[in-house]
Amino acid sequence: MALLNQAKNSLLLLQCQEECYWSQKSNTKFLLEGDRNTKFFHALANKKKTRSHIHKIIDMNGTVLTTNESICNSGVNYFQHIFNSSTDCMPITNPYLIPKLITEDENVMLCHTPTEDEILNVIKDLNSNAVADPDGFTTKFFQDNWDIIKEDVINAVEDFFAGNSYPKFFSSTNIVLIPKKDGPKHWQDFRPISLCTFLNKVNSKIIAKRLINILPNIISLNQTGYVKGRSIFDNVLLAQEITHDINVKVKGGNVIFKLDVSKAYDNINWNFLYKILSLFGFNNLFISLIKNSIENCYFSVIINGKHNGFFKSSKGLRQGDTMSPALFIIAMEYLSRGLNDLFLRNQRLNFRTIRGFPISHLSFADYFILFTNGSINNITLLLNFLVSFYNQSGLSINKEKSSFIVGKSINHNRTNAIQRICDFQHKDLPITYLGTPIYKGKKRNFLFDNIFSKIDKILNNWSSNFLSYGGRLILIKSVLNSMPIYLFHTLLPSTSTCVKLERIFNKFFWVPLLTTKAFIGLLGTRIVVFYLNVVLVAIPYLILPKLSLLNYGSLLDLI
Repeated sequence: MALLNQAKNSLLLLQCQEECYWSQKSNTKFLLEGDRNTKFFHALANKKKTRSHIHKIIDMNGTVLTTNESICNSGVNYFQHIFNSSTDCMPITNPYLIPKLITEDENVMLCHTPTEDEILNVIKDLNSNAVADPDGFTTKFFQDNWDIIKEDVINAVEDFFAGNSYPKFFSSTNIVLIPKKDGPKHWQDFRPISLCTFLNKVNSKIIAKRLINILPNIISLNQTGYVKGRSIFDNVLLAQEITHDINVKVKGGNVIFKLDVSKAYDNINWNFLYKILSLFGFNNLFISLIKNSIENCYFSVIINGKHNGFFKSSKGLRQGDTMSPALFIIAMEYLSRGLNDLFLRNQRLNFRTIRGFPISHLSFADYFILFTNGSINNITLLLNFLVSFYNQSGLSINKEKSSFIVGKSINHNRTNAIQRICDFQHKDLPITYLGTPIYKGKKRNFLFDNIFSKIDKILNNWSSNFLSYGGRLILIKSVLNSMPIYLFHTLLPSTSTCVKLERIFNKFFWVPLLTTKAFIGLLGTRIVVFYLNVVLVAIPYLILPKLSLLNYGSLLDLI
């Protein structure tokens, strides 16, 4: 009997280990408990493996590659070219745009050696269920065994903050390719996400957390991405408000440019970034920490489950590195302040609104939306400024993804002339900005079609059939209910939209057992309506931080 109990315990341990393995492979975020088996996790892992497998690709020369070896070699060559393509950047022409704002005390705070408590708190903040690092260890290993390995980890962190560069092993990074769209055919259709080593994550997280309280003091109000106290909804609400005035009569007409920076993180010039940091007042020790972190990286590309290549980069920031967003928006501050200065010196560039909003642009990371006058001379001046910024920073505008919208006072001939000058797409309202439709006029139900498509895509996923009813309920509460909330922050839904959402959720939950009609409404519209009421209460607090940017009117004028 003792041997039988021992065998049962061993079997249970192995089953738990297998479940944990497939749970990590599936990378499922919404399940906290329940579905205690590997069936669902195994299905998700296999599905992800099938979707991520590259069967054929079109290389830079237009050749279709189908063999695994040629695909891997092509991928390594492409990303090695992206991270090392030479761009001769000019020195910064307008250094007066960047004021010295960093104090000596802030420099000391940024560069001092982290304490044990600070390091431990950063490690606890890291996602314990994330995929294993290039060194083979997950964050959970370091969290659970901290008392054993803390001395080695602390010594390694102290060595980095003493100004020493990473050994090659610590700076090695795996690139995971995430498709930007269904059925990618070219390498540019993939987003390269960097999987850094654990020590790299810790040091980057420490620097990023120290920068949190500094960024609001140096980043202009036009930028809202990754700045404490600012929200993405600020941009959407303001863009929507200004768009309502696009047809206001003015000489030259009104034009809105929606700009996308081409491979922003991959192309930014290091010397440009260091110069912007220096102009803001960051000291040489802090800049050397940044240099040691980003200049000593070696990359391998994971293609079809295998590591390929091992090359060094000469520009760009790693997508997936915790401090990359902060460094990027600091660099983009040169563009943001430059645009404000350009509009201040050339008043004819201003977008005419009824209420007189003095806003030249809004920015969230590499997504820009510009409001300007539609005169050909004014647009030429604006485009010349963007070309100058490219020559200094290495960041260019992606013409394929950028577009412009014109007011009714701009005729067809002028619209064609604008398109010839900028080579952007001409679009009509509504457009999508930061995942939210920007429209003019009355709100229509078709503006919510995109959210229904996203929900249907998840519910039609065959792997959801492996979920128990508890798992389905968790999926509804944790994922499906939260999906429309982002849109509801800036676009108030109608009652029919809420009812339609609840019917979709009810059908997903009940149909495997009973007919939809028998239990329709058991989940009730109360779930969606509850979240909607929370959103409505929060909206005024989202708008208040922008009042100083508008420099006009009252809160009631915006709402």
